[in-house]
Amino acid sequence: ITKNEDRSTAIAARVGQGVGVLFIIWGIFRMLAGGGLGELWIAFIGWFLIQAAGSTHAHSRMLAALRGLTVRDVMSRDCITVDANVNLQSVAETAARGGPQCFLVENQGKLDGMVDFRALRRIARDQWPVTPLRAIMRPLSRIRSLRPDMPATEALDVLGREDLIEAPVVEGGFLQGVVSRGKLVEIIRNRAALPEIG
Repeated sequence: ITKNEDRSTAIAARVGQGVGVLFIIWGIFRMLAGGGLGELWIAFIGWFLIQAAGSTHAHSRMLAALRGLTVRDVMSRDCITVDANVNLQSVAETAARGGPQCFLVENQGKLDGMVDFRALRRIARDQWPVTPLRAIMRPLSRIRSLRPDMPATEALDVLGREDLIEAPVVEGGFLQGVVSRGKLVEIIRNRAALPEIG
């Protein structure tokens, strides 16, 4: 009816949240009226509806903010290339100072992978000075690469579906840059803050 996907999703989400609230009220009322704790299932279903509708609406808003952009528009090109034998301590200190947060791992002159900082949690801090970077490297062969002309919305789905913080952008066999969740979130936040035009 609205001929607008974003507006339709927002309306459907609000309706879903409204129905969820009604389920919660009805479930609590039935329980207090003597229906027993079993009636709380209705309230629980209502809570689930509210959460699901909210998630759908949030996802729709994120996709709307990225619509019209390609991976080329959102990728970072200022990655740091680090040798695989460098210790974790020095890389962590470099990342903590700010600047580029994208680290590519080079092994014998060949690009071999990307740093997965989440893996640092699995390594005791006192081991960082003696642990090589390859210990937290994610091999490029195991990471889904993106194309520069791919829609940014599709890149967001790939990162979420494959639980990636970042993914390489490859064209013609050469690395062009990296797309990260952090960069996408920043773009979504900035575009969502802009007033609608037209």
